[in-house]
Order: sequence, then structure tokens, then C-alpha cells
Amino acid sequence: MNPYAEVDFRYKTWNCPICLNKNSFPSHYAQHISQTQLPAELMADYTTIEYILPQQTAIQKPIFLLLVDTSLPSEELAELKDSLQQSIQFIPADAHVGLITYGKMAFVHELGFSDCPRAYVFRGDKDLTPKEV
Repeated sequence: MNPYAEVDFRYKTWNCPICLNKNSFPSHYAQHISQTQLPAELMADYTTIEYILPQQTAIQKPIFLLLVDTSLPSEELAELKDSLQQSIQFIPADAHVGLITYGKMAFVHELGFSDCPRAYVFRGDKDLTPKEV
């Protein structure tokens, strides 16, 4: 869910702008959502949202997924690169880290292979089903 999602307040559903699937709101959202009372995910001012998960019995490693829009002017890309390098220093050593870059195409990078970097490339002009992805 994001600020670009189409929301149907009457039926408490939203349409994903990426895969075009129609989704129902979770019950705790549906009870309180309205045009005047939106969850943070649907507000344009909130570009980053941190979720606090309920307490779990098993300790799990933290997961960080970095999404980078590469269709920026070179000066902004240099600033973004600097910001990412600074941010990565704060990620715990035992964390799982994912990187997706997108511009004209989307790249899902495998970060565990420094000797032979790998990425999965998805063309921006080709429609894929969720199963194909």
C-alpha cells in the first residue's frame, strides 16, 4: 500500500498501482479508515514507514530492503550514493540486506557474492505475472 494506491472507502479495498490487484484492508484498518482518517501508508508525506512487529518467541535477524530510484540527475545520484553508504554503516552485521534499483528497468541484486555480482533484471515495458516474477 502506498499513496498512489486507488482506495475504495465504501468497500474497504485498495488497488495496487504496480500489480493492479484489488486487496481488502486488514480488519484493524477497515474499522477506522475513511477519506479523512487515512493510515500513514496512504499519506504522501510519509515516504518511509517503520513497523513494530508483535513480540516473537524466536529471535530473528533484522531485514533491510533498500529501494533505489536510479532515474535521477547525476548530482542527486552522487548524493544518494553518499547517503546510502552512510546509512549502511548503521546496519547490524548479522542483518539480512536486500537491494532493488529501478529506473527504466528493475534490478534485484544478490549481495552475497562479491566475487561474482548477480542481479535479476526486469524490463519496464513488459508485463509479468506474479508467478513469473
